Formats: sequence, structure tokens, C-alpha cells
Amino acid sequence: MTLPYEAPLQTGRFVARRKRFFCDLLLDDAPLTAHLANTGSMRGCTAPDAPVRVRDSGDPKRKLRFSAEQIQVDGDWIVVNTARANQVVARALAAGALPELGPYDTVEREVRLGASRVDFRLRGPGRVVWVEVKSVTLREGEWLRFPDAVSARAAKHARELAERVGEGEEAVLFFLVPREGGRRVTVARDLDPAYAEVLGQAVAAGVQVVARRALPRIDGIELGEPLPVEGLAGSEGG
Repeated sequence: MTLPYEAPLQTGRFVARRKRFFCDLLLDDAPLTAHLANTGSMRGCTAPDAPVRVRDSGDPKRKLRFSAEQIQVDGDWIVVNTARANQVVARALAAGALPELGPYDTVEREVRLGASRVDFRLRGPGRVVWVEVKSVTLREGEWLRFPDAVSARAAKHARELAERVGEGEEAVLFFLVPREGGRRVTVARDLDPAYAEVLGQAVAAGVQVVARRALPRIDGIELGEPLPVEGLAGSEGG
């Protein structure tokens, strides 16, 4: 199962990230500023002169016509457009390519839950499953770690999932790893100890945690293999 890009990607060279949603790069040796749809810190996902793949929207009226999609750091291609994570999972759900989420008949997206929205709600025979997707890009050795910075939003989502389990429904935290490299997923306890604590409590309450790799390709993002998730309740591995 592959999520294709809307247009072919072009390869340039990374210069700098600035103003959070802007990426300066060189494309055919010409300076260019591209849109960077990434709300995280991008820790470990930037390097001077790194290859970067961008998509041309084809819309000359857009303030930033190009969007950064992938970057290569230490030999690994990484999807840096975090909006792609939900798109990959949505396509996989439609294709029935995620058996770890169990049987379901309907898929709803961006479902309101209290003051928040949860990415997916699945309904099947006698079950309701809430699924929140998180993009995991930080790699340290064999470990793939989330989050890459303090995330009060991620902690809130973990609490909300635990509440659904308390109401007799199912809840899944889905770690999508849209990058090459690394073999095991864990919580970045040192970067956000509060989130690690909340996540541990959610797991103890019955929230399921699963992980999948998604491989960056020049023409799209290919759903990869399941990955083990470890060290959520105790001290982090590494």
C-alpha cells in the first residue's frame, strides 16, 4: 500500500529551517523558500546541505509554491511533512492493510472528543475504536523515540484515549514511523517526562500502542512493517 504524491518530487539541498513553517533550500542551485508542514522540533531531522525532496504545487498564486516533503540525514530518508502520517493511515485503513486494528466496518476521521479531535474512530461488530496517530521521526541508534520535544497536546490525547477505555470502548495510540533506520519504538522520557508518565498511565488503563514504519519513496510513501514498542511503563530503553 502506497500513498502517492500529487506531483513528482524534485531534489534540492537543505539550507535552514526558519519561522517554524519555512524551509530555505537550493533547487537547481537557485535559492528557494518552501513550506514546511511540521509542528515538531525536527530534532535529528536537519543537517547542512542535506538532500531534500520538495513538491511543486503548480499553483503560482500560493505564497510558497513548493512544499518540503522529505529530507535525508545520515543516509536515512525521513518524511518531514507531518500531515502525511494521517493520510498514510487513512489510506491503509481504506485498503484493510492494518489488521492490528482489528475488524471494522466504518472509518470516521477527525472526530470530536471533548475539546479535542481524535484522528479516527472505527466502528465494527460490537466495538468502537478510537485511534490517535503520532509521527515518530527522532532516531537515536536503533531506537525511534517520541516526542522530539515537550508536547502537552500529546499528553492530552493520551488522557482522552484512557477515558474512552474507561467508558468501555477501545483506544489505540498509533505510532507511524515515516523514515528509514531504527528498529524499536519507545517514549522519549528524557525529553518529555510528563508525557512519559501520562502515557504509562494510559497503557495501564488499557490503551493499546502499536507502531508501523512508512518508507519514503520518490513517488510516494509506502506502508512498511510493524515495529515493536517497548519501555512505555518503566524506564526507557537505549
